[in-house]
Amino acid sequence: MRADFEKALSLIPGKHRLNLHACYADLRGRKVDRNAYTVEHFQSWIDWAKARGLGMDFNPTCFAHPLADGASRSRTRTPASASSGSSNCIASRRIGPPSVSNWVRPA
Repeated sequence: MRADFEKALSLIPGKHRLNLHACYADLRGRKVDRNAYTVEHFQSWIDWAKARGLGMDFNPTCFAHPLADGASRSRTRTPASASSGSSNCIASRRIGPPSVSNWVRPA
């Protein structure tokens, strides 16, 4: 994915900023639930963006998860999907702003 992003950077003029979703955590082969993510799981992205002078934003990923069954965004969501989504967002807030602004300053 980083190689693809670098190719896009080479073709698009101007300043760039990476918007990273939590689903792109660098887990190094470990199984870690999204609710347990920490800055450590994104350090390789932070280092990569810093080396390229990129600004960086960070978002929770509230899709592409076994508990995000399609109904989890509607009024019919299950208690498990609601709890998972909320916990994922809370974990992402611990990782993201204002922390993300300390990771990478815009160029």
